[in-house]
Amino acid sequence: MRVVGRRGGQSIVELALVMLVLYVLLAATIELGRATFGAQALQDVARVAARELALEPLPAEVSLSFLLDPASAEAPVSDPDAARVQQRIYDRRHLVLDLSGDVNGNGVDDGQELDVVFAGLPVVNRLLRPLMIFETLKDDRRVLRYPGALVDDAFSPTGLSVRIPRVTRDADGVETIEWVDVLEPLDPDPFPLDQGGLVALRLNYPFQAAAMVGYRTDPSAPFEPNLGAPLPADDEDVVEVGPPQPLAGLSGDVGPYAGPYGLGVQLAHGAAVRPFRRLISAQAAFRREVFR
Repeated sequence: MRVVGRRGGQSIVELALVMLVLYVLLAATIELGRATFGAQALQDVARVAARELALEPLPAEVSLSFLLDPASAEAPVSDPDAARVQQRIYDRRHLVLDLSGDVNGNGVDDGQELDVVFAGLPVVNRLLRPLMIFETLKDDRRVLRYPGALVDDAFSPTGLSVRIPRVTRDADGVETIEWVDVLEPLDPDPFPLDQGGLVALRLNYPFQAAAMVGYRTDPSAPFEPNLGAPLPADDEDVVEVGPPQPLAGLSGDVGPYAGPYGLGVQLAHGAAVRPFRRLISAQAAFRREVFR
């Protein structure tokens, strides 16, 4: 006498176990590919940024931090060197592009090709395009932006820019963040000629997985099972080190870069948890060759 129902139930259980393993392998492969692509793209952009700044004819005593600060090229106190660098090489005011067509000067109609928009941006901003993400903000604006936390920026045409949180977590999962820029000079800044005349900078990219959850490290050993300890997505308990940022609070409620700090929120384990996260940084240095 054969019992067909029992064999059918066994097959379902076996399929469920196999599919779980396949899903984990697939998710890990996709996310590893994204991280590898991001790291390679970041290194290429860092080299271009350093080379372009090294070849730009600039005063011997000027600092790189000053040149990259949007306030240094804004009226009524306008600096021609900073304005030229931000027009040709890099400008953080273009880290958020409005695609809804609601903002004059930076809005993009849905039917307009993004190629036309990026053709008018500085060279480093153009090269950052593969790393940018589409998002619909809480004010219904559709934007293309660099990953990180959205902050208010009075100098930007969209009123927004991006800063990146560098996160450390204690054994209880409490998050402490220190803010860094997308493109930042190495500290101390060796850009002035009397300090070495070297363009040395760092480009930061917060990789946050869309299909993998972050977990606390088991205090007993780094390779011990920690499946029962996902990182909770609790933005109210985040501790900021240094001056607080003017957070825009316009990111969505769920997503790889959701939340006011851009740390991401995923719905898993029956709760809101953080995605797997790594801050990827690329550095490049070039000797200044042209100056006046």
